[in-house]
Amino acid sequence: MENTDYHQPASTGSQPRPAVGFSQALKNNFKYLFHFSGRASRSEFWWVYGTFYLVTLVMAIILSFAVASRVSEVARFNEASTQYVTGEITRAEYEALAESSTEPAYGVIVLLILLGLWGLITLVCTIAVSWRRLQDAGFHGAFYLLTLVALGIVPFVMYFFPSSPKGYQYDKPADIGRP
Repeated sequence: MENTDYHQPASTGSQPRPAVGFSQALKNNFKYLFHFSGRASRSEFWWVYGTFYLVTLVMAIILSFAVASRVSEVARFNEASTQYVTGEITRAEYEALAESSTEPAYGVIVLLILLGLWGLITLVCTIAVSWRRLQDAGFHGAFYLLTLVALGIVPFVMYFFPSSPKGYQYDKPADIGRP
């Protein structure tokens, strides 16, 4: 049984899951989004996990620049307040600065909403692929729940374990042979 999606034999029965490339890992992740039975190979897990981490990091950096820009506007307004009180600037200059610094930070708000939505999407995706990865290593997927009680290092270490033939016990018949 040959799987032409990534030119490797498909997993059959008690065989470990085959390695997959970047695009196949992302396809599998979204195709089996709510699929907690079956297994995910190390490559499938790390491609997904790494991609989500990098996208989140980029979004956080962009957000931090947007927030820093907004903070500098507020700082300029505070400085202008002092200058107005001491008579260094006119009332018109002060009001112009006050108007620009009290406008809602729509860019920051939009970025926060996007980051929140991305967080929800990746939460569901990473739970499912992590669950399947633990099963591929021969552990029950419920070990993922240790991340909820500040023991997240335990499943994190388990993600590095190689595929185990014991992992087949978590496959349903429909999982055997899937990419």
